[in-house]
Amino acid sequence: MVVSLFVRPLARAMVLVSLLGLAGCVAPQTRALRAQPVATAPAMLQDVPFFPQADYQCGPAALASMLTWSGNAVTPDKLVPEIYVPGRKGSFGVEMFASARRHGRLMYPLAPALGSLLTALEQGYPVLVLQNNGLAIYPVWHFAVVIGADRQQEKVWLHSGRTERLEVDFSTFERTWARGGYWATLVFDPSAFPDSLDPPAVIRELALMEKGGAVKEAQAGFARVVITWPQQKTGWLGLASSSMKLGDLKLAESTLRELVRRQPQYGAGLNNLADLLLKTGRPAEALPFAERAVALLDIPATRATLAAAHAAVAVQPEPAAEPAEAH
Repeated sequence: MVVSLFVRPLARAMVLVSLLGLAGCVAPQTRALRAQPVATAPAMLQDVPFFPQADYQCGPAALASMLTWSGNAVTPDKLVPEIYVPGRKGSFGVEMFASARRHGRLMYPLAPALGSLLTALEQGYPVLVLQNNGLAIYPVWHFAVVIGADRQQEKVWLHSGRTERLEVDFSTFERTWARGGYWATLVFDPSAFPDSLDPPAVIRELALMEKGGAVKEAQAGFARVVITWPQQKTGWLGLASSSMKLGDLKLAESTLRELVRRQPQYGAGLNNLADLLLKTGRPAEALPFAERAVALLDIPATRATLAAAHAAVAVQPEPAAEPAEAH
């Protein structure tokens, strides 16, 4: 999906007609929220930086705002080569995610619900959203950052295009957001994400971050995962994997040993520990872990580790015999 804020005169007219047509029509999620009592104060995040966008480049401007807020200061100009597609005069959501990972940041999709977006703001988190500010037949895709909301007044405020703190009513915002597929995401320092997130989703994103090259940041995220959600086995595997890539074999081994202690029937953990022991020249120590891994998880990967352990043990020199004592 291509994103652009540049609107030709015809499109401007169509957008105006669209918004005027919506003025008397309450969007469905807004209507549902009206039935709920307002128990929260208005939220306005004061520390979210604003970068006015250049033509077609709402993606770099919005993402720079989110990354800088999360502690990784970056300008839109630096992001343009990463996420702007000149031939399509816009940016795509997939490039936004990939760029955030390269910069060592965790992007976390929000549920497609206005209530979820408002709750995130009330908890202190800006929200990156995709809108269609045109019509279904003439879309005008646009990335913006929601920085504030007032449930009582039914208003949201956005850093949008060249406007800082643009005020929009709930219903109009919801309509434009709905036409953008309710696309919304948070951005976090991976070492400081809240524990209210979905663990498998966080772990998947950290694994992609590690694969994308931000290994140190991914390691920090996995370290938080095993503290926050110690029952998540793949979090331990991720911490071990990222530690190995960073050359910290001691941390990788201690992580896998702790995983095996906690989860003695987890074949993948046993296999990875056996593999690490093999790589550090301890085949005899690796063999029993490899055997247990195959017994629990008989797949090509575990069988290969077991075969390598047997082969390494077979060629390992026998320990030298102790010299006999002279009498």
